[in-house]
Amino acid sequence: MRPLILRALLALAMTVGIGATDVVEAWAAVEPVDLARCARSVEANDEEIALCTQLLAGSDATPEERARILAARAQRYRSAGKLNLALADLTAAIALNPNSSYHYLNRGNIQTDRRRYDQAISDYTRSIELRPDSAVAFQNRAGAYFSLKRYEESQRDNDEALRLRPGYAYAYDGRGNILWARGDFAAALAEYDTAVKLDPTVWSFWRNRANLHRDTGRLDMALADFTAAIDRSPRNADLFHARGVVHLYRGAYAEAAQDLAMAAGELKSANRYAALWLGLATARAGGDGRIEVLRVMPGGTPVDWVPLLLRYFVGHVGLAEVEKSISGAEPMVARERACDLAYVTAMLAISRNDKVTARAKFEAAAGVDRNNLVCSLASRHELQRLGPTAAKAKAKPT
Repeated sequence: MRPLILRALLALAMTVGIGATDVVEAWAAVEPVDLARCARSVEANDEEIALCTQLLAGSDATPEERARILAARAQRYRSAGKLNLALADLTAAIALNPNSSYHYLNRGNIQTDRRRYDQAISDYTRSIELRPDSAVAFQNRAGAYFSLKRYEESQRDNDEALRLRPGYAYAYDGRGNILWARGDFAAALAEYDTAVKLDPTVWSFWRNRANLHRDTGRLDMALADFTAAIDRSPRNADLFHARGVVHLYRGAYAEAAQDLAMAAGELKSANRYAALWLGLATARAGGDGRIEVLRVMPGGTPVDWVPLLLRYFVGHVGLAEVEKSISGAEPMVARERACDLAYVTAMLAISRNDKVTARAKFEAAAGVDRNNLVCSLASRHELQRLGPTAAKAKAKPT
C-alpha cells in the first residue's frame, strides 16, 4: 500500500507544481514541510479533496501516513472555507501523530481563522514546544496575541521570530500592527515599509500600510497602496471597498462609485457599509443612489441604523424615520464610529438641501480624535464645499 500512497502523492505534487524529490523528502522527513507548503498554496477543488479522501480509504497506511494525508486534506478544506472540516481533519491528524509540530501549527491557523484565539495560542504553543526554532509558529502566535490585545506578548513573539529568521517580513508587519495600535504611527510606518520592501508580493502588507496612511490623513499614499494591494489580490472585495471609501473622502465620487460597485456587486462584499457608501458616492457623482443600492442591497433587516439608511435609499422609509434611528443610535455608537455616523447624517441632510444641519454634523465629525482622522478630514473637505455660513459671509474683517 505504501508505494500506492507515494505514487498518489507524487501525482498530487505534479498538479500543484512542486517536484517529485520534494515529496520524497517530505515523506521521509519528520516534518513534511514541502507537502505542507503544497497544501497551503493551492486553491481547493473537489478533485484534489477526493484524491486525499481516496488515500485515506486505504487500509495499509501507517498512522503517521494517515496523519499527513489528513493534514493535506485539511489545507484544501481551509482554502475552500470549510473550516469545521479542516479542524476535524487536523484534530484527527494530531490524534494519530501527537508529536508533529506541523499539525499543531496548522490547527492553530484554523482556530485563528475561526477567531478562537485562545485555542490558537494553545496550539501554537504546543507547536513551539515540539519545534522551538519555528519562526512561523512564533509569528503566528504573535498574531493571535495581537487579536486579543495582548501586545507585550505579541511583541515578544515577533521579536523572537526575527531572531530565529532575520528578515522575516511577516514579523515586521506584525510589529507594525502593534506600534499602530499603541499610537506610534511613525514607528509603525517604518515597520510596514520594511515588510513591503522585504516581500512586495504579499497584498496584506500593502493593505496594512494603506490603512495607516488613510487613518493619518495621507489619502494619496493610501490610494496608491490600496491599488498595489488590489494588483496582488484582484478579487478581494474588502480592498475595493477600502479604496472606494478613500476615493469618497477625496471627493472623487465617480471613482468611489466604481470601486464600491465592484465590492458590493460583482464581488458580493459581506460588508453592509459597501452598499451604503455606494449609494452616497453615486448620489454625489450626480446619479441615483437609490437605484445602485437597490441593485446590491444585502438581504436581512437587522434593527439598526445601517439597514434603515439602505431602506431610505430605495424609498422604503422616510428620512425622518432614518434620522430618528440615527439620533437614538448616537449615544450607543463607539467613539471611533461616531464620526461616520455624523458624516452620514450630514450627507443625508445635503440630499434634502438642509445645509444648516449638514454643516452642524460635518463640524461635529471634523472634531473627533485620531481614532478616525480620515473621516474628520473628509468632513472638513465637505465643509469647504459648503462654503462659509451666511453670517460669516456678511461679516466684515476687523
